[in-house]
Amino acid sequence: MIFFHFESDIGKKRTLNEDSYGHCTSADGSVRFFIVADGMGGHNAGEIASKTAVDTFIECASEFDAAHIRPTSMPDRLSKFIKDTVFKIDRRIIKKSRGGDNCFGMGTTAVICAIYGKKAVIGNVGDSRAYIANKYTGIKQITVDHSYVEELIRSGHLTREEVNNHPKKNAITRALGFLEEKGADVFVKDISKGERILLCSDGLTSMVPDKKIADIMNGNLFVTLACKKLIKCANDNGGTDNITVAVIQP
Repeated sequence: MIFFHFESDIGKKRTLNEDSYGHCTSADGSVRFFIVADGMGGHNAGEIASKTAVDTFIECASEFDAAHIRPTSMPDRLSKFIKDTVFKIDRRIIKKSRGGDNCFGMGTTAVICAIYGKKAVIGNVGDSRAYIANKYTGIKQITVDHSYVEELIRSGHLTREEVNNHPKKNAITRALGFLEEKGADVFVKDISKGERILLCSDGLTSMVPDKKIADIMNGNLFVTLACKKLIKCANDNGGTDNITVAVIQP
């Protein structure tokens, strides 16, 4: 049995929550899918973009049928499914963005997780993240941000301690609605007993350091309370953005 909970909050500075989230089960019942998306754009365009991403993903994921797929092939099949569906979402957002001035230029990040047995297949576009928490080893970030500052860090021109003071700390280099030939990065991970998966928008990670996230994730709290505590911590630290979290315990 999988225990999970989502929590989303507008934060303390925004007037609209442009984050969206969703979950579903595959057609044959063997895979559980989860998604968190963080929209961007003028007016309510960010909300439209993130909701389009979630709705499209759930539509496709609920039709995924693993009944005739060999278990050993599932990680590869799920990886391909996530990559293909991300491009489908991208095309749908682009089409909607051409439908009216208020939607022009809208986009969204997304972090996706598919749970099959003790395997987690995780995909991301943008700076929404996935972590795996373990009581003995702490917390590990699985995804790699598609952001300007992450590129600077990887090239040795910026340290992680300097990120919060960088003028382009919120600039992302990849988003649904602007993918072009770029797609999702996908990671396949084994999940051990007692480990938890965290999906979140950057409204959490920009406000709460990884060590504090680890303390909450590994603090023997039920998934519902863990989500609420993560949201509260982000708001207590400023709450400058919308905050969405999903805690999943396979």
